[in-house]
Amino acid sequence: GNPKPVCFDDPNCLIQDSEQAGKKVVEIFSATGSDPIGNLEIQAADKRRISKSYGPELKGFYVSIGAEACLPAHPKRLNAILPFLVFQIFVPSKLKGFRVHILLRLCAENGKCIDRSLFFSSTIPKSILLHENRKNISLPLESDMWTNICLDLASLAHDLFPGSRLVSIDRIEMMPNFRLRRIFALSSKPDLSDFLPAAPALTASRERRSGDLWASSSSAGLAGA
Repeated sequence: GNPKPVCFDDPNCLIQDSEQAGKKVVEIFSATGSDPIGNLEIQAADKRRISKSYGPELKGFYVSIGAEACLPAHPKRLNAILPFLVFQIFVPSKLKGFRVHILLRLCAENGKCIDRSLFFSSTIPKSILLHENRKNISLPLESDMWTNICLDLASLAHDLFPGSRLVSIDRIEMMPNFRLRRIFALSSKPDLSDFLPAAPALTASRERRSGDLWASSSSAGLAGA
């Protein structure tokens, strides 16, 4: 059978198991509210490199990630157990693109929990699968437009770390420079209502292509709330 969740109302977890049980959507980060930057660990002396702004095209707020930022701040763990992770982002042209490092807790074949990580980048030309514990994955996307990125972490973990199963998403490390509106987790593959209005969606899953372990699929012109 499946192992019990690692955390249950543990103060070291940002999201408690009791907050996720039976949920279809769990909010991880939102640019709305009085202090959206409060749970971030900012890896820069000048904390102003991460700031909140209003986007008229969104009719809402976003946070500019101008320095490396981690979610949650050490020593907490995120403990998100839903497998589909969605980022709503805007990558300005002539910058370094979208780069995110995600630490996962997996259950190995022997039943033990292990830490593994996935590094997604819009700046590397193709997937590089060299390290046993960390896999680098190319994530091509358009700049100068709001985009929904959906990562099917359960299927990616299953394919890239054979014999393992996703237990939780424990840490998200974001590199500059991009704008972030929202991060949330879903229990199943998202539909149109989960996305930004009229924004394209890029889904990374275990769809196979010749000569590679995975492929991305993209659809444009999505509508929804």
